[in-house]
Amino acid sequence: MNAVHEYVLPPSAKYVAFFFFFHPTDLDKWNESSIENLRDLILKPREHIPALQSKIVAVGEIGLDYYWVKEADKRAQQHEVLKLQLKLA
Repeated sequence: MNAVHEYVLPPSAKYVAFFFFFHPTDLDKWNESSIENLRDLILKPREHIPALQSKIVAVGEIGLDYYWVKEADKRAQQHEVLKLQLKLA
């Protein structure tokens, strides 16, 4: 999936095991199906990553990135993408 990031923490991390997110600086890869693809990854993780033993415990790192993104239209898009991910979380 384009620009949807995934991290697996080491086994020593007892409580947080796995999470997905779409970083605000990756807006050029966001499209109409991105939120549905992210939802599908979260709700059916083992279909996409068969070796995954842990459950999804977080949607993050999500947010706004005004340090790297200066254009007003892209900042507005960040807001919309953030709202969608917050609803999903």
